[in-house]
Amino acid sequence: MDASGRWMASFVFAGGAARGHVPLHDIDNMVLAELDAYVADVRLGSYEPADAENQRNMLTCRVDATYHFYCLATGAVGRFCLTWVRHEALGPSAMAEVRPTVTCVARISTSLITWS
Repeated sequence: MDASGRWMASFVFAGGAARGHVPLHDIDNMVLAELDAYVADVRLGSYEPADAENQRNMLTCRVDATYHFYCLATGAVGRFCLTWVRHEALGPSAMAEVRPTVTCVARISTSLITWS
């Protein structure tokens, strides 16, 4: 909790390279006891010829190095959100199976929120 008594959500993002903290408004102990929250990010790309010289060659996913927040609940790319799920409903491995509706995705990273 911060000095004013609000819960703080702590998480990693950018594939685990960075940490973030967000104050939670209107959250009580009952909610935290029943629900887990997740934050996700994703690296996007596009399908391009594997060999630029040969346009008939197979396509490959070329991934940009930039990470974008990805809202698991809505599928919105570039938008930060917490996705709330019941403890029993999903775990980190199940959350990793969610895929955005974009052309090419390298990997979605999910982070289970910790409370302080």
